[in-house]
Amino acid sequence: PVTLKGTVTRIEWTNPHAWFHLDVKGPDGKVERWMFEAGNPSNLTRRGITKDFVKVGTELAIEGFLSKGVPRRANGRIMTRLDTGKALFMGSPGTGAPGDEPSGQR
Repeated sequence: PVTLKGTVTRIEWTNPHAWFHLDVKGPDGKVERWMFEAGNPSNLTRRGITKDFVKVGTELAIEGFLSKGVPRRANGRIMTRLDTGKALFMGSPGTGAPGDEPSGQR
């Protein structure tokens, strides 16, 4: 699990998954570009993550899970706008584990 705060630099509203690119400042002050995979654009829109909700320059905190073997890439789960505190679910429902019930918005 990972939670990072940064500024949106690029958004890819593509199927089957949207991607959010953030510039994240590390403890040493160095800025790194991170990529967060999200659900598809239709599902994101239904959850409230629209082109008006998040734009280039928006400051976000994203909770998710690190990619295996790919640096600075993660599967996003919860997106929070830092200016409003509004948090929305941005991933696929549930963990995909057998018997896991899909989780909803937080």
